[in-house]
Amino acid sequence: KIYSATQNPTAVQRIVARLLGLAMSRVEVEVPRLGGAFGGKEDQATAWAAVAALGATRLGRPVKIVLSRPEDLRSTGKRHPYSSDYRLGLSRDGRLLAYEVVFYQNAGASSDLSPAILERTLFHCTGSYFVPNVRATAYSCRTNLPPNTAFRGFGGPQAMFVLEAALERAAAALGVPAWRLQEKNLLRDGDVFPYGTVARECQARRCWQEAKALFTLEEAWRRVERYNRGHTLSKKGLALMPVCFGISFTNTLLNQGAALVHVYTDGSVSVSTGAVEMGQGVKAKMREVAGRVFGIDRSRVRVENTRTLTVANTSPTAASTGADLNGKATE
Repeated sequence: KIYSATQNPTAVQRIVARLLGLAMSRVEVEVPRLGGAFGGKEDQATAWAAVAALGATRLGRPVKIVLSRPEDLRSTGKRHPYSSDYRLGLSRDGRLLAYEVVFYQNAGASSDLSPAILERTLFHCTGSYFVPNVRATAYSCRTNLPPNTAFRGFGGPQAMFVLEAALERAAAALGVPAWRLQEKNLLRDGDVFPYGTVARECQARRCWQEAKALFTLEEAWRRVERYNRGHTLSKKGLALMPVCFGISFTNTLLNQGAALVHVYTDGSVSVSTGAVEMGQGVKAKMREVAGRVFGIDRSRVRVENTRTLTVANTSPTAASTGADLNGKATE
C-alpha cells in the first residue's frame, strides 16, 4: 500500500506494479489530499512513490520519502520554456491572412508529458483569433535538465503568447494600438480552427465588447497616450488578452470518471471517486452532488480519500475535468 502525493494514482499503481513484478491488483495507492499541484504532481510524484515501494519490499518495513525543498526544486521539472519563430501576414485593413510558427519546447532529459503538452500547444496556436492560413510546427527538444512537466494551461499559454507578441509587433509596424487588431480578428461562429474543428457558440466577441464597455477601453487608451506624451521618465501601458482554452484531455480515452456510492441503512452516504483533492474543492463538490441527488443534508455525505482499491483505472485529476467527470459519475 502506497500513500502518494499524486494527481494520478493509477499511474503510480501501474509503474510500481511493473517495477516490483506484481499485478496491479496487488498494489493499492491512496491519496488523502494534496497541498496544491497545478499539474506538477500528475507525473512527477510517481518516481518517488516507486522508490519508497522498492525500499519497503526490500527492507520488509515501511518507507517514507519526503524531499527537502532544495531537493524538490533541483530534481523536478516546471512549466516548459519555449523558443519560437514566426511570420505573420495581414491585409491593409488589419485582417489576419496567414501565420507560420515553429515552437521549440525544452522538454528536459526524458519525455514525461512533453508530447501531450506539445499537442495542446499546436491546438492553441491561433488563440482566440481566426487565421485562414496556418502552418504550425512543434519540436520537443531533449536537454540536460530535469524533465519539464504539466503546469496550468499545459502548453496553451506558450502558444497564445507567441501570437500575441506577433500582433503587438504588427500593430507597432502599422501604427495602430494592438487591441484594434485583436478586436478585428476575434473568432466568430462558423470559423474553422487550423486542425478542422468548427467554432460553435463562440463567445469571444461578446466577451470583448462587454469588457470594452465595462472598462471604457477607448478612453482608457487615450489617457495612457496623453500620459506617455507628457512624461519622459515614466510610462504607462494598457493590454488585453482574449483566451480560448480547450478543457479536457487531448487523449480522448482519459475523458471519463467513475464513482462508488454506498447508501447505509441509517440514510447516510459514502462517496468514493477518482478525483484527487488538491485545494480546488472537489470533495465539497462531490458532497454537493450526492446531497442534491438524494435530497439529504450535506453533513450526511462522507467523501472518502481517493484510492485505487475502491475506484480503479482512474484518469488523472487534471485538464479542468475532475469535478465534471467524477461529479457526473457520482450523479
